[in-house]
Amino acid sequence: MNIRNTHTTYGTVTKWLHWLTAFLFIISYLTIYFREWFAISDKENWYAIQLHFSVGLTLAVLVVLRIFWRLIDKPPRVNSKSQKVANASRILHGTLYLIMIIMPLSGYLSKADYFICGKGQISLYFFYDLHRHNPVALCDIVNATLSALSQPADIIHQITGAWLIIPLLALHIAAALYHHFVVKDDTLLKMTTFKPIK
Repeated sequence: MNIRNTHTTYGTVTKWLHWLTAFLFIISYLTIYFREWFAISDKENWYAIQLHFSVGLTLAVLVVLRIFWRLIDKPPRVNSKSQKVANASRILHGTLYLIMIIMPLSGYLSKADYFICGKGQISLYFFYDLHRHNPVALCDIVNATLSALSQPADIIHQITGAWLIIPLLALHIAAALYHHFVVKDDTLLKMTTFKPIK
């Protein structure tokens, strides 16, 4: 199995980045739904939100790595004889990348003022307290800006998470299944199999 992409299939690095991103997005959603629907005690609520923050920070790092890797490792060619379908595929992938940038960024900005000013903390996967590195002195310089960004960032985070991601992911999955079962090409296999595709 190639580490890098080829003109016919994705490489090991791209596949791991793709599926790890998908897994973390699922965990991120589960933590929020658990907090809203099932968390009863303050302790359960704290664990859920801390895990959500931790996953969000991990996703932010992962997205940067994915963008960097995509810039240096050209993806396989699109399996379509139709230019319209190929363009639609590129637009969908570009939109998904944009969403992957917006979600962690808006999530951070919605709470940055709160954390930077020392009012709260993030316990990274319950093992490491990030508040040790909070630039509290920075609060006096950027507090007004962060306060102004907090509410709009929170709105963007919630609207994107509640109304945009699910339809886009459903479309992404439906397109892959359409290619596999209807068109019967290797689009889905490019991201799921570790066997060489000729």
